[in-house]
Amino acid sequence: MHLRPWSVAVLVLLLAALTLGAWLGRPAFYEPDEARHAEVAREMVETSSGWRDWVTLRHNGEPYRNKPAPFYWLVAAAYLLFGVDEGSARLVSALAGTLLAAAVALWGTARWGPRAGLLAGLVLLTAPEFALLGRFSTLDMTMTLWVTLGMLAVDRFVERPGASLAPAAVAGAAGLLSKGLIAPGLIALVALATLALRGRLRLLAPRTLLVAGAVFLAISLPWHLAAAWVDPAYLRQLYVDQQWDRAVAAGRRLHARSALFYLPVLLGGFFPWSALLPATLRATLWPDRRDHPATFCALWAGITLLVFALARGKVGSYVLPAFPPLALLTGRFLDRALCDATSPRETTLLRAGIWTVVAVLGLAPPIAIAAAAIGYRGALLRPSLWSLLLLPAAAGLAVLLRRHRLDAALAALACTAAGFVAGFFLLVAPAFMEVRSDVRLARVLLAAAPDQAASPLVGYHVSSSSLAFYLKRPVLLRDRPAQLRRLLAEHPRVYVVTSPRHAGELEAAGAFERVDATPRRILYVSRPASPAP
Repeated sequence: MHLRPWSVAVLVLLLAALTLGAWLGRPAFYEPDEARHAEVAREMVETSSGWRDWVTLRHNGEPYRNKPAPFYWLVAAAYLLFGVDEGSARLVSALAGTLLAAAVALWGTARWGPRAGLLAGLVLLTAPEFALLGRFSTLDMTMTLWVTLGMLAVDRFVERPGASLAPAAVAGAAGLLSKGLIAPGLIALVALATLALRGRLRLLAPRTLLVAGAVFLAISLPWHLAAAWVDPAYLRQLYVDQQWDRAVAAGRRLHARSALFYLPVLLGGFFPWSALLPATLRATLWPDRRDHPATFCALWAGITLLVFALARGKVGSYVLPAFPPLALLTGRFLDRALCDATSPRETTLLRAGIWTVVAVLGLAPPIAIAAAAIGYRGALLRPSLWSLLLLPAAAGLAVLLRRHRLDAALAALACTAAGFVAGFFLLVAPAFMEVRSDVRLARVLLAAAPDQAASPLVGYHVSSSSLAFYLKRPVLLRDRPAQLRRLLAEHPRVYVVTSPRHAGELEAAGAFERVDATPRRILYVSRPASPAP
């Protein structure tokens, strides 16, 4: 099949739009992260009292200083254009993921040919974590887009004499405004490592650095100055409490975890292509195989993984910026494998990787079904039965491997990866997100008590951004019985949401009766006071 660069870009754009955009608004918001980001942007649109509430952020009616504001401007713009709902909240991530996949495919095409570029785009789109975060209302995909564009601009600066560093500075500044210091930090580290490895540090002439620095400050400084003027505590909490402390002194609140935390995240989030990484690295980085683009991708992925592994605070989504370079290396390797350009050692590693996929696909259904039967009081048992479809896929791959049909096995592997992503979002995600969201309790309140907005809504030992979003009202956070008693004395009716763990404590705190329950939350309402005799 003869492919042209423009046809690769169009094809990947179409596939990305379908993968990340189809039924985008169907599942409810994941609680807490996705719902929180959607709610911050909703308050910006619907409850702001002036321009100050667009410079700094509010969540649940209180100052929210954990993230920069500009990302929420994009979500707010989607709300204003298309309405305040799940699809609009996720649109920014979907667009960022679509552009990111196209950029990866185009760069791979320019370096290794159209088929390698197309395969890199397909690998990226069928990596479960990439597909998930491309349909999630969080900052990770937008930040990863800017990191990726910055890295590609660095490569252009290194490889083309006379190229400017300003595009990398633009991407770094946009990444800073998206999520903070990690984007410009990663771009700068990879740039220095690449220039040092290529012996081209002299390219960092004073004028080049001055222009790049001026561009970076011109883009990033205005919002920072405005935020510092409106709320002097904002930047300290953002950069010291949230980012510096998360990197070097994270505690339980900031997700302190082992340096090996990202190993299973990478293996699962990049599956099934993670099973091919030994063959990929052998075929693309061995001395007689590697080229400058492959070395650049290896530096990009390696530095990214190392930085996140060394940081004390860790969350699974943080590792996403390593996926584009890994997808590029995998696309290059698959292109070579389809051309029969691999060595016997590489072919052996490739076959071993696909057999690993067969084993995982065979073990996944019983594990998924058992976990669903135990977790969330069995609410996900029926959706988990769809995992049985992985068994025929495993059997098909095994047959092709036994018959030494490696090309056909690779095609089947790609179809399995695409089918897994599509099946999860169509068949499993709606039920899973319903369990992880408090949307059901919001529906109960709206149906049973249309006037509930006149009564306090309390989260007792829990927060619920999804309730705040769907009910369009704040949720008061309380964690002591005395606080509940004061509310009961001041209001004729009080609604309280809590977890099963704290249900007994809540019932002992006052006269409450249960209204509804989900596997994660219980909704109570106060009983009316008894009339005096």
